[in-house]
Amino acid sequence: MRLISPLINRRLVNHRIAQFVCLFLVLSVISLPGNSIAEDDDIIIESHLTWANDMDLSKNVRVLNGGSLIFSGADFSITDGIEIFVDSSSSIEIHNSVLQTNSSDEGGQDSGSGFSMVVEGVMEATNSSILLGVISASGSLYINDTSLERVGPVILESDEAAIALGGLTSFSNSSGGVDIRARAFSEINWGEEVSGSGGSTNKWERRVAAQRLVFDAVFVTYEITGMFEKEVYTNFSNQDGVSFVDGGRERVVEIAWSDDSTLEQAPIWTEKALVSITEYRTAWNPVASGIGNYGGGQFELDWHSMVVLDSGTPDIEFLSIIPIGEDGEQIYEATVGDSVNIEAVISNSGTAAASLAINCEVGSTGEAAQISPSFPNTIVGPGEQSTISFSWRSSSSGDETLSCRILTPTQLVEESAFGGGQMSTGVLSWGEDSGGSGGGVTLLPALIALLVGAGIGGYLLFSIYQEQESED
Repeated sequence: MRLISPLINRRLVNHRIAQFVCLFLVLSVISLPGNSIAEDDDIIIESHLTWANDMDLSKNVRVLNGGSLIFSGADFSITDGIEIFVDSSSSIEIHNSVLQTNSSDEGGQDSGSGFSMVVEGVMEATNSSILLGVISASGSLYINDTSLERVGPVILESDEAAIALGGLTSFSNSSGGVDIRARAFSEINWGEEVSGSGGSTNKWERRVAAQRLVFDAVFVTYEITGMFEKEVYTNFSNQDGVSFVDGGRERVVEIAWSDDSTLEQAPIWTEKALVSITEYRTAWNPVASGIGNYGGGQFELDWHSMVVLDSGTPDIEFLSIIPIGEDGEQIYEATVGDSVNIEAVISNSGTAAASLAINCEVGSTGEAAQISPSFPNTIVGPGEQSTISFSWRSSSSGDETLSCRILTPTQLVEESAFGGGQMSTGVLSWGEDSGGSGGGVTLLPALIALLVGAGIGGYLLFSIYQEQESED
């Protein structure tokens, strides 16, 4: 066994060597760097990998699941159309390297050629050159002492995206008239020594896309002044209360002009657009009511994609609704056929007045109640309360409640947008006994009529009696 054992070990070693040789040959054929795998013809990197040798990159690269890829001290020729993707948990670094498209097309980006880098995580570049590519990011970009030729515009795709440019970083030959195209709230740090493409190419632009104004009502008309290259813009809210600014098209809200621009005086132009409500009418503020337009008049338009306009409107609710006797106190009994005084107190916690009415039903049946007037109404000022007084009559005896509802404008998208609601009285017992302690209209008129009739009748009888006495 001592003689055989070394022989077996040699065979095992030789077998392992053959395996390693085969593996090396396979890797050489498919040209994959170490610490990466191929999946659907993409290079997948999920660990920490450094590429430090010149190479031709002809496959898409995906850095995922906390992985990192470092380009270090080498030249990388990237095939036209290749994408380097970095997910939100991963990073890519470019140090002392050159990344360039190997396309022979001189037109560059203008013809749709070049490679692309999509960064959801973090990208760092120092002392490097990036030529003929497209960089877009929803994550963070840190670029120092790096030249970006025919790379711009660098696109910041979200409000959370950020770019920091430092050192002697420079742009050249950016397309689209701008070096950085950002969302409204993207973070942009442009170092003092950073240079842009210059001329008519702006340093950066902030843009808002699909911005919409949201109103509580339909067909609210407005106008906007102060937008870029638009003197006045007018529109109205649709059936959903929504109006897209400039039809939802992307618009520029900030421009950092190039250092050598001769067109503008200020280095940065920032939009200060004003929205003016021109017509915001509902059933609660018709022209005849003397109440002005809802909506707060004029306000500055911010850069959020959705602007909710709920100022300058009423907010209505019931505070109480009770039956009242002649002494001004709440009553609990009434006589059938009599009219009972009802007082409904309504508050307005909003910032605009409302001219409104209520409608009432019999609590037990849901049928229209016998009230006068038919639709009691009032005007409630902002921050005020108002009392609506009306009468209620019942034609049947028994315990009953009166349920009243605030009538809301049909122009509202949501019925409760301006408040409203429903409230009922306490139980009121209607009895047949006229001598009961009802608190409605008293029997005084009937008594007066009876006394007058009796007086007239007595006078006639007395006259007849006097005439008979004279004849006798």
